[in-house]
Amino acid sequence: MQPLARESSIGHIAPPVSPPAIWEEICGHIEGLALASTLAILDARGVLRRLAGGAAVPATALLGEAAPGFALVALRLAARLGWVEAESFPLGPGTRFRLTDEGLSALPLLPVHGMLAAGDPAAAATVLDAVAARVPASLARQVRRHLAGHVLAAPLLRLHDAAAESAAPCPDALSGQVVAALRDLGWAGPDGALTPAGSFALRCAPQYRHVLCYGPLLGAVPSLLAGGAAPRAVEHAAQETHLDRDADIRFSGDVYRRTCALAAASIARTALAAGIRPRAIVDLGAGDGSMLVHLHGVLAPELPGLVAVALDPSAVARACAAERLATAGIPHRVLAGDIAEPAAVGAALHATGLDPRQVLFATKSVLHDRALGRRAASGRAGRSEGAFADAAGGFVPAQVVEADLVDCLAGWREVMGPAGMLVIEAHTAPLRDPLPLASRGIVAALEATHGYSSQYLLEPAIHLACCEEAGLRSAASQAIGEAAFGFAPLTLTWLRPG
Repeated sequence: MQPLARESSIGHIAPPVSPPAIWEEICGHIEGLALASTLAILDARGVLRRLAGGAAVPATALLGEAAPGFALVALRLAARLGWVEAESFPLGPGTRFRLTDEGLSALPLLPVHGMLAAGDPAAAATVLDAVAARVPASLARQVRRHLAGHVLAAPLLRLHDAAAESAAPCPDALSGQVVAALRDLGWAGPDGALTPAGSFALRCAPQYRHVLCYGPLLGAVPSLLAGGAAPRAVEHAAQETHLDRDADIRFSGDVYRRTCALAAASIARTALAAGIRPRAIVDLGAGDGSMLVHLHGVLAPELPGLVAVALDPSAVARACAAERLATAGIPHRVLAGDIAEPAAVGAALHATGLDPRQVLFATKSVLHDRALGRRAASGRAGRSEGAFADAAGGFVPAQVVEADLVDCLAGWREVMGPAGMLVIEAHTAPLRDPLPLASRGIVAALEATHGYSSQYLLEPAIHLACCEEAGLRSAASQAIGEAAFGFAPLTLTWLRPG
């Protein structure tokens, strides 16, 4: 086999590069990686077939003894595909679900996901070929993308990462199955060389990283629904059992640099123009330090002596951030701390000689990953259409998630000064608003990885409403990705006491 190339081989007429079509294909791959284990267990439990009679059935009756919070996460993911629908919101164990017409048509395809979840894409392909003629072409194409994701995602990501380190990545590790799948998509020519479309797909391969690093968790979905313990998150990367922490930190840094950096810099300059002069910038959940290094570079020319503080509960992240800050030559401090404990963070800053009222706080995709402090929210109506579970799979009502966020932010209002907090937050999409097909896979993956790991994504409007209820006002904001996704999967907001 010839080395994979950026151009198609001589004599091969490559298909035209269509970035929207390739992006839609890759989103389908991600959807399949995220949802195969969920669809497999729903099929094994006979959930969708029970709904085929036409009657709506409560969630608790559909999944019996399953952990109720994780059961709702699973049913909501099936609803994200459009295969079931909920009769009412907010979701709860008594919410009734019914099968849609598309879900009824999809029933013959469910065994494919069982084989994908079992790690046998060859058997899945055989079953798919046998039933494809019995289902609408659009559904067969959707599930064929699910299958392709299990074949292509990991090899393409490895090849992408190798290409970043070497001008000539070795293709020999690619199996015949992978090369055949690339050819089927027009991403490789007869000799195995990447076509222009394949080269574009390779550049998109980092999009696979998030769902792949949560592979251990997604593989444990049948156990989670049965009430088994979730894979354990521990501090040392080599012992991580629910995700690849190093890969997750790397992915988060990539997202910031590719997607958020320009908007964050713009808002940081807005703060400078408003007369904000913090002594330090404190990243609450610093990850690999990418955001902290970048924002320090934006602010430091106007603020001599500005200190960067990397705060994170993970020792892995603290080590990554410290190395990046030291390499950049930035005066810095590294602290253990948790965004769910604002008073404790404030005390830790005081102990290092920094007044928290004289710093600019910043955080990226951390608020939704906090430990819940609340367990009740009496008298409050939930607004989110999300499905939420605690670490044991117990049901967490939407109103509790929202009230807890208000409590957390109100605590930060008491700690922060006029510089406030720059918040980049990830979001779920309203379930009743259909998403473009080309973005649904990314959203489904976020909802699966966050739902099963007890993270609490809210819709953009509800997140902002909670901020305002906590006494924080938006001094500047940007929605990120709204045009591509049909909603804002990320928002960037400068919150100030108000």
